[in-house]
Amino acid sequence: MLRALRSFGFWATLMARLMAAITARLTDAHRQLLAGPLAVQVSSATADLQPLCARGWGVEVSATDQLTFFALDAQTVDLRRALGQSGRAAVNVTNPVTLQSLLFKGRVVLIAEPDQAAREAVDQRLTQFVHALSAVGFPDFTRGFNHPGPARRVVLQLDGCFEQTPGAKAGRPLEGA
Repeated sequence: MLRALRSFGFWATLMARLMAAITARLTDAHRQLLAGPLAVQVSSATADLQPLCARGWGVEVSATDQLTFFALDAQTVDLRRALGQSGRAAVNVTNPVTLQSLLFKGRVVLIAEPDQAAREAVDQRLTQFVHALSAVGFPDFTRGFNHPGPARRVVLQLDGCFEQTPGAKAGRPLEGA
């Protein structure tokens, strides 16, 4: 019994070290990416494991390893249902100009009711996204991304973060900073 407890202690310590402080692994470059214009794709699965993906807006990562994104109700009806069923999500964030990308995975801890603050966050991030693409010569075709109506905040407790920028490190977990 004592041997099993020691073994459990080892694995518990190892898991705690692996899972601890995802946000501590974010470098200044990662934080700059998160503050800039982002293409945000949110994925989950239905109860029968059918994958779903929708656009999110505005990602914020807290010091407590929580990720918040904003979702327009008109774009995310099925995705929100899947988030509620599976309780899991993957959020890919990409700078649309540089293609620098990160992938976050976690469990859903909150799908808030629609509110004006969420709608304003979506509008602000959409404007930032459109300006970034316009600056490199893309026409303003992005108006179709913005649907009128309510928006809500979705919060994940992060389990992992991965490099997704195209190249040799794509898919690797972020290492300690």
